[in-house]
Amino acid sequence: MRHISDDEMQAYLDQSDFSEKDNLKHHLRTCSWCRNRFRQYQQLYEGLGKDSGYKLPEGFSDSVMARLSIVSSVSSVHRQLNVLWGSLGLIATLCLVWYFIDLESLAVCFTRPFTPLVQVGQVILLQIRDFLSIADGYAVPLVASGLIILGVAVVDRLLLYFRYKQFCL
Repeated sequence: MRHISDDEMQAYLDQSDFSEKDNLKHHLRTCSWCRNRFRQYQQLYEGLGKDSGYKLPEGFSDSVMARLSIVSSVSSVHRQLNVLWGSLGLIATLCLVWYFIDLESLAVCFTRPFTPLVQVGQVILLQIRDFLSIADGYAVPLVASGLIILGVAVVDRLLLYFRYKQFCL
């Protein structure tokens, strides 16, 4: 025995062109599970039919849109100022840390557990130095172009980030 699907019940209650009305009525008389679901749908349809809806006041959408544009422009300025102050604070903090803390002893303390990795890093740096010495006079343009590409990637990422944030409030 196949139960009545939700779509079939809704089509019957919508009084749309439903070809199997007789089969549906017969099945509802014999199947208590479908009959209970059908009653729930009937109650839902009755409740929706009684709902008068909610009317918004005249000019509501215009006032909301006007407020959104004001909030958008103000929040954009605040975001830019937050980024500026955050960057200045980060730079100031790094400068103070560099001035007041002996970074060499701190680095030795933190790198002691990673001594094998440091040795591997030193080997890699030696290989890079050897490669650059083989590259003769071409090392400077190679390193400069890599730094330029890295700088462009960082600036591009920052611009895309703020452009994306501007459209997603």
